[in-house]
Amino acid sequence: MVRTVCFIILLILPCGLAGCQQATSNIAPVDGVILFNGLPARASITTQLVNEAGQMSGRPSIGDTQTDGSFSLQYGEQKPGALIGPQLVTISVYPHERAEGEFGFNQRFRPVKVVKFSRTVVAGANNHWKFFLTF
Repeated sequence: MVRTVCFIILLILPCGLAGCQQATSNIAPVDGVILFNGLPARASITTQLVNEAGQMSGRPSIGDTQTDGSFSLQYGEQKPGALIGPQLVTISVYPHERAEGEFGFNQRFRPVKVVKFSRTVVAGANNHWKFFLTF
């Protein structure tokens, strides 16, 4: 009985691991930079896979810019990148942090600009996106 259970576990475990590997094989790394009026933007970026019917599918990838305007997308926890294929990209630009008290709470978290683009995530390619935004 114990041998049978161990044998079944040994058969199922590699299949489960292969399934986990396969789930991440349709994800490619995506990074880039967002500039707003020529300066590094304080922004968030979200991408969503778009299927042949033009509908969004799958889970979105998200990222926030660093102080130099650079970003890296995350598909999920410990999964950098985005699903391979055509994407709807949404960028929300926020006001830069300035002297304490210069912005009210609502102003600090209200985007000054929201834009949408179409981009494609390509497998095995350098998915380095650059966005140059203006008012």
